[in-house]
Order: sequence, then structure tokens, then C-alpha cells
Amino acid sequence: MQPTDYNNNVFINCPFDSDYKHLFDAMVFAIHDCGFIARCTLEEEDASEV
Repeated sequence: MQPTDYNNNVFINCPFDSDYKHLFDAMVFAIHDCGFIARCTLEEEDASEV
């Protein structure tokens, strides 16, 4: 069963090195400003977790 806010999630697929940090920050801001929830792999501590 999906959480009720599942359709409001936006997955960001962006490199996490310093060259892209300004783009990542801008995407997170824009996604939240539009009322959506930004999601990315940085949320997981274990890279083997699906």
C-alpha cells in the first residue's frame, strides 16, 4: 500500500559532488515551492537498501 502523499514525491537524480550542489539546492527549493516533496538517495544510510 502506498502512503497517501506518494503522488507528491519528486525523485531527484543528480550527482552529489560540489559542482552540482547549486543545481541540487535549486531543484529542492523549486520542488518544495511548488508543493511537492523532494526525494533523493541521500535519505538512505545503507546503499544496499532498496
